[in-house]
Amino acid sequence: MTEMLPPPPLTRSDKWRSPSISPNAIGRKLSEMWADISAERRSGNRLSRAVAESASMRTQTVNLVVVTDSDARHAELASLVTNLPDITPSRIVMLASTASKNESLDVSIDIEERPNKPPHAPTRIEVISVRGQGERLASVANPLLVPDLPDFVWCTSPDFANDPVLSDLADQSDRIVVDSSYSPDPSTALNYLCKLIDEGSDELRVSDMAWTRLSSWRQMIAQFFDIDANLESLHEAEQVVIECARRDEQGRSGITCGLLCAGWLASCMGWRAPGEELVMSREGWKLTLRAGQK
Repeated sequence: MTEMLPPPPLTRSDKWRSPSISPNAIGRKLSEMWADISAERRSGNRLSRAVAESASMRTQTVNLVVVTDSDARHAELASLVTNLPDITPSRIVMLASTASKNESLDVSIDIEERPNKPPHAPTRIEVISVRGQGERLASVANPLLVPDLPDFVWCTSPDFANDPVLSDLADQSDRIVVDSSYSPDPSTALNYLCKLIDEGSDELRVSDMAWTRLSSWRQMIAQFFDIDANLESLHEAEQVVIECARRDEQGRSGITCGLLCAGWLASCMGWRAPGEELVMSREGWKLTLRAGQK
């Protein structure tokens, strides 16, 4: 009976400090660690041996680069990105900028093999973490990525518009993910995203979590006017007021969500959003849209 229990995940870790990054050395270290896991599988029960035989090739979907301005949330972010429900990154490179003047880089490698139900091969995940001065980190990432796979970059820094690592990685990325709701300067953040879209390649996609959070709001607004009786009143509306909250304890504000929602409505309805209509209210901010020219 115990032979048919699914084998547990196997993990290996290693870390060191180095003045530079050698992709060849990291490649050799990864090969050694995966060989060690395969050897342990083959020495296990019948199901473990079957898993080891089917794991000759790593799962390859995308490269994911996580850019952060500190290592305080490293464990939390690593756990999050290795358990994504929609994609399974083949390799995750985590770049953490530090204020240290030390030019050495702290490097760590964590790998995990998660068994799946037969006949599916196990999922293998590699996390390469590098901590050091931000000016050095962008050049570190590219040699560590698996060739010929899409490169996703998730920047967790609130001030992502001024992050030197993201700026250097943007030109070689297929998708950039940020969250403008944490930005200390919403205007700079949104203008930076516009610049990325305007000046980036045709393949570049930009995702703002603040816009994603608006999905349910946009759906409710659109569904309200799906009814024929309500559709007529849409063209009679003359004003829309959007109110959003101040910053919470985590530093997240609703102002970028409000501005994005205003932009969506103005674009759909051909309305205008005069800059002077954005004013501070008792609870946060209030933006008024008016019918007329864009």
